[in-house]
Amino acid sequence: MTGREVAVLANQVFQSGIYKIPNGVVDGVYFYRIETGEFAQTKKFTLLK
Repeated sequence: MTGREVAVLANQVFQSGIYKIPNGVVDGVYFYRIETGEFAQTKKFTLLK
């Protein structure tokens, strides 16, 4: 991991629910950040198609 931002998949407020990853996203390790009020958490996930 190089510690640089490669792409932003989404940067908006979502309602609760299930969402699909957009087409064109390649397999790899990604980080996501969840923010709600005072809470913020960053986690890692691995995408394998």
